[in-house]
Amino acid sequence: MSLCGIELIGRKPSAVEADIIRYIQDRGLDLRMGCGGDISPGDSQVWARAERAGDTSVSAACFCIEDFEYHG
Repeated sequence: MSLCGIELIGRKPSAVEADIIRYIQDRGLDLRMGCGGDISPGDSQVWARAERAGDTSVSAACFCIEDFEYHG
């Protein structure tokens, strides 16, 4: 699954975060951050997050419907 050309699932969470922040800065968008540190560009309803996978963590995505108040 990708968002704006950024692969969101199965990567190092720090690499996904860096790609999203670069995308936001390049386009002058707002960065939204959930209570758990999940991030989302602009008014997207897709949130990038980290999930445990055994003894490590991988990136994942959370999809929300419009006007849903995501707290992460």
